[in-house]
Amino acid sequence: DGKGDVVREFVDAARKYGLAPGLYVSAGDSLFGCKSTGDPRGKRKLIGDPEAYFPIFLQQLTELLTNYGPLEVIWFDGAYSPFDPDVLDASGNPVGRQYVDRIDEVVWRLQPDAVIMGGGNSDIRWSGSEQGKAPYPLWNIVPPGKGMENWLPDYAEGWFVPESNIHTRQHWFWSPDTDKTLKSPMQMMEAYDSSIGLGANLLVNMTPDTDGLIPTAEAGMLTTFGAALKKRFSDMKGTVSSKDDWTEEKPLVLKFDHPTAVTDVVIEEDLRQGQRIQAYSIEYFINGSWSPFGKGSSIGRKRIHTFKPIEAEALRLTILQSTSVPHIRAFSAY
Repeated sequence: DGKGDVVREFVDAARKYGLAPGLYVSAGDSLFGCKSTGDPRGKRKLIGDPEAYFPIFLQQLTELLTNYGPLEVIWFDGAYSPFDPDVLDASGNPVGRQYVDRIDEVVWRLQPDAVIMGGGNSDIRWSGSEQGKAPYPLWNIVPPGKGMENWLPDYAEGWFVPESNIHTRQHWFWSPDTDKTLKSPMQMMEAYDSSIGLGANLLVNMTPDTDGLIPTAEAGMLTTFGAALKKRFSDMKGTVSSKDDWTEEKPLVLKFDHPTAVTDVVIEEDLRQGQRIQAYSIEYFINGSWSPFGKGSSIGRKRIHTFKPIEAEALRLTILQSTSVPHIRAFSAY
C-alpha cells in the first residue's frame, strides 16, 4: 500500500537474529537522470545535472543514516555514481572531491562508528573481482600514487581492508527461473579460498525474491556450504603463535605428539602491528627430515594453504622477508 518501510523491516530482522546491519547505497539515479557512464575508471563521463540532484541524494542519505539506529557499514556502489572523484564533467575535467567529501562528512557525523566502502574516503577497498577472487600478493597498505590501480581515488593512500564480492546466482538480483544458475557449495568454497584464504574479506550477495525472502534453493545451497566450511576447520591439529622476542631468523615450529595427517595450514598476522611479512615458506617434518610444501609473499589477516593430506610430525614457518619483526597471531594446522 506504499506505507511500508523495507529498510526498517530489514534492520529489525537483522538485529533480531544477532546480525549487525549495514546499508548499500547507489548514487547513480535513473529517476533524476544523474549518473556516470559505464566506462573504465578515469574515463567515466557525467550524465545529468549533479547540482540539482546532489541535495536530494544528501537528504536520502541523511534519512538512511538517521532513522535506523547504529549501522555497521555504509557500502557505496561506485558503478554509475556521478559523484566519484574520477568522473569527468562536461569539460572533460574530473569532478574531484567536491561531492564525496560532503557525503562522507554526513556519514561521519551521523554514523561515526560505521565502516565506509567506496566513495572518496573509504575504509575498505574493492579487490577488483565480483567472482570472489582477490589478487595475490594482497596488501592492506596502498602507497602514494597507487590509488587508482587499487580501485580507490587517485589521492588515496594508507591502510585499506581489501574486499571481494560474489553473487550467488547469475545476476545480483532475483528473477524467476534462475535457481539453475546458483553457485554450488564447491564454487563457494573456491571463492572462500580465493578471497579470505588470500587475506581479503568476502561479501556474499543474496537475492530476496518477490516475497522478501531468500529462496529455498539459495538458502539450502548456502547452508550446505556453511556446514562444509565448519566441518573443514572443526578439527584443529595444533596451533602456535610468535612471542615478542621472535625474529624472522628463527622459524616458528608447530609440533605434534605423533605423525598427524594435515590438509590445511592457516597463517594469520597480528595486524595490530601492521602487515609486515613479504615472503615466507612452510615445511613439514617426517622421518627425520624437513620437506617444503608451501610458500608465499603476503599473509595479512589470513593465508590458507590447502593440499592433499600429508603425514607430519611438525610444521615449520620461516619468514624470508619482512619490513620489521613479524608478529604471527596464529600458525595452525587442520
